[in-house]
Amino acid sequence: MAVPPTPPTRAELRTAVLAARERFVDGLDTLERARLDAGLVTRLLPLLRGTVAGYAAMAVEVDPAATGFDVWPRIATAGEPLTFHRAAAADLERRGAWGIREPRAGAPRVVPDTVLVPLVAADARGNRLGYGKGYYDRTLTGLAATRIGVAWDCQVIDDVPAEAWDAPLDWLVTPTRTIRCDAATFGARGGAR
Repeated sequence: MAVPPTPPTRAELRTAVLAARERFVDGLDTLERARLDAGLVTRLLPLLRGTVAGYAAMAVEVDPAATGFDVWPRIATAGEPLTFHRAAAADLERRGAWGIREPRAGAPRVVPDTVLVPLVAADARGNRLGYGKGYYDRTLTGLAATRIGVAWDCQVIDDVPAEAWDAPLDWLVTPTRTIRCDAATFGARGGAR
């Protein structure tokens, strides 16, 4: 009897998807990248409600900034939930070990109604694999906001192993797909559009 293959660990999955994302983005020319970023914005705009928090995309992340949000996450204290602050994109500063652009400490603090969530990988049930530090999971667990994962198509995979502390997504949006996530009834009313 053959032994079924062992599924990859979260760390192995993270490494594989990050490498796939890097290859994908490296293969894009400037015009194709702009077309895909515009497609993402077109898909996101109908989902955005109330105060929208985005994030400052790193070079290989799909960039939702053209949706026009002006609320950004900030790591106020290591290991604690993120805080959200209103600021112009031009006023963000690079901070921390990863050089992520964040609002200054004195920027007005707000509570968002919708949060655009960066990710490494996600599945159609709303399971999200982040970068491994747990900031968004800690933040989203205590926040009554719509959670929209933002990704390239190559980051949407069949199955992300979920842990008890993971905060699921409500939506997953790529430049070519809008997926309503619903872990409880996926297949009955969830799915891609």
